[in-house]
Amino acid sequence: MADSETDLGEEKKSSNKLVIILAAVVVLALVITGALYFTGYFSSAENQDADIEEVEESTQDTDKESIAIYHALEPAFIINFQTGHSAKLLQVGITVLANSESVVEALKQHSPMIRNNLLMLFNEQEPDKLRTRAGKEAIQASVLEEIQKIVDKQTGSKGIEEVFFTEFVMQ
Repeated sequence: MADSETDLGEEKKSSNKLVIILAAVVVLALVITGALYFTGYFSSAENQDADIEEVEESTQDTDKESIAIYHALEPAFIINFQTGHSAKLLQVGITVLANSESVVEALKQHSPMIRNNLLMLFNEQEPDKLRTRAGKEAIQASVLEEIQKIVDKQTGSKGIEEVFFTEFVMQ
């Protein structure tokens, strides 16, 4: 008789554990379902399609805005200064940041005009001024303005974001 009483006690304990586990699973499922409902997970199919389209459009817009294309103006520019200055030669490598492939194509197509205008611009500079950071930044701004002017004249849009000096050697 003692054996039958211990069997009933163990069965009662295991059934209590099972009930507790099942109750915990049900409560957890309800909590998850409620959270998903309030976050809009169970919205209608039309709303989900609209949400998907909005996300796709926003990613396309940011992709269009964040296009950065670097184009090096090759070969580097070499300028001979007039005698009487401490520097006789300037070598400048320039890379342009464009915002579209069409602008890069315009840069390639109008390269002779761009190179001519930039060579003239560099020849007008005083070598002593180009030795300072302020002088380099000033000529960089002038180069950007000159390239934007040419690209705007030829294509109708500026399209050039920035100009970078990748080489700057004075001798």
